[in-house]
Amino acid sequence: ILMSEVNQLLDLRRLENGKAELNLSHGNLLEFIKEICNSFEPYSNKKGIQIKLISKASSIEMDFDRNKIRRIFMNLLSNAFKFNVENGSIMVTLDKIIGTDGERVRIQVADTGIGIREENKNHIFERFYQETNASAYIGSGIGLHIVKEYVNMHGGDIEVKDNAPQGSVFIVTLPITETIDRYIGVENEENS
Repeated sequence: ILMSEVNQLLDLRRLENGKAELNLSHGNLLEFIKEICNSFEPYSNKKGIQIKLISKASSIEMDFDRNKIRRIFMNLLSNAFKFNVENGSIMVTLDKIIGTDGERVRIQVADTGIGIREENKNHIFERFYQETNASAYIGSGIGLHIVKEYVNMHGGDIEVKDNAPQGSVFIVTLPITETIDRYIGVENEENS
């Protein structure tokens, strides 16, 4: 836990100094998020909280920064476990959506936890903001701020809604881009 807090402070420092950059690589985002979810399995078994991944797509090939995507979903899943209830559940859902701005991936992290008060939903992504609730867990108040910044760096959006009948749903929407793959193909064609 201490190492996680130190890493978050380092991430915040890089963001504040304008030194945070995307290091994009091409890959299967679905498989990557599946690996992140699987890494929580021992914690899931210990806490008695079920975690399930559902995807409406069989593969989501795109460019993304593996380190930043890992930080985003490690944070969202950690919070979903921390603020969940005994015998609760976490559902991670991925699907592709097509809008006027092109193809996007929508990832939802839904939990059955204590939820977020309506008046606090607009503030949870602010730096050092902590919701006051009945939880014994006290964080640094920077995790969700970093999540939002990293989502923005990918050209995406994040929002939070209520999960009926209880809990929260964090919705991350990212553009599906494949520029790296195209550039490699163009270079190969030019060299032949």
